[in-house]
Amino acid sequence: MSQETKGQTEPAERIAALEQRVAELEQQLAAQTRHQELIGKTVNDLWPPEHAQVYRAMDQALMARPQQQVYQARVRDGSGRDRDAVFAKNVFYHENGNVAGIAGAYLDITERKRATEELRGNVARLTALIENLQMGVLMESEDRRILHTNQALCDLLGAPNPQMLIGLDCEIATATVKTLFADPQGFIDGITARLAAREIAVGEQLALADGRVFERDYVPIRAGDEPAGTCGSTAI
Repeated sequence: MSQETKGQTEPAERIAALEQRVAELEQQLAAQTRHQELIGKTVNDLWPPEHAQVYRAMDQALMARPQQQVYQARVRDGSGRDRDAVFAKNVFYHENGNVAGIAGAYLDITERKRATEELRGNVARLTALIENLQMGVLMESEDRRILHTNQALCDLLGAPNPQMLIGLDCEIATATVKTLFADPQGFIDGITARLAAREIAVGEQLALADGRVFERDYVPIRAGDEPAGTCGSTAI
């Protein structure tokens, strides 16, 4: 870079840095102005009636029984949109020990709540799909606990209703039903091998002691890069 070009660049950089600092100071000043505007105001002055009523009732309850208070409520942001928030409040005291007022903060949980509701919807749809499939389905966690199964699998194995199986240790459950298979130990060994390999298997045939033949699929589940359990389906 020539001395002339360098000399032109340095003032431009200083000007850009100065403009950025001015913008930061303007933001700080605006924040201080908004802060001053809040002093001496009540919840009725600051919030719409439907929100202020909730805040005032919770504040009165806190003053009547001083202890940490955490609750969810709606709050209106600067653009007029209602948001979901978690409020955390407690009282503070005068030097003489009397309650002086309330200090608190709130956390916007709108996006987290929306994601939770979306997840619940996905789980509900997946549950409905599994429960209505004509093949037996079993999902287990990485620590080998039954997360979900359906009535079709219970009917195939002569097991009780699905809700009685949720949370059971899969190792105990497979040991219980292994006698239904023509090769009980082979049934157990096959599961162990699939868990170790963590590879998709499709159309495995399992002979039962009563002459029936099951066809089993196995799919390992991952959450990102981490193992998160398995899903298996069985049909005659």
